[in-house]
Amino acid sequence: MVSVQDTGIGISQEDQKKIFSCYYRTEPGKKAAKGFGVGLAFTKTMIEAHGSAIMLKSSPGKGSRFYFSLPLWEEASSPPQNGRAQAADYPASRAAIPL
Repeated sequence: MVSVQDTGIGISQEDQKKIFSCYYRTEPGKKAAKGFGVGLAFTKTMIEAHGSAIMLKSSPGKGSRFYFSLPLWEEASSPPQNGRAQAADYPASRAAIPL
């Protein structure tokens, strides 16, 4: 389990439904920090690609807690050649992610 918590401005229930959308920024968030609203969308995509989900607990004025867990890695039967992993080095249960 990985968890990141802050004591910042928090996120309303309404904004929590949209916060993981690309380019979405809350109105209070726009005033508090710079950015484009892509970080949480990217993070969600990467965590889901690893078979998990990101979760959020937050209340306005009380900060936010983002957390997720990842499945345990199953070791390949032999180390990658030349220090670089190949498709055959990954367990069959791990599907490739199309780009």
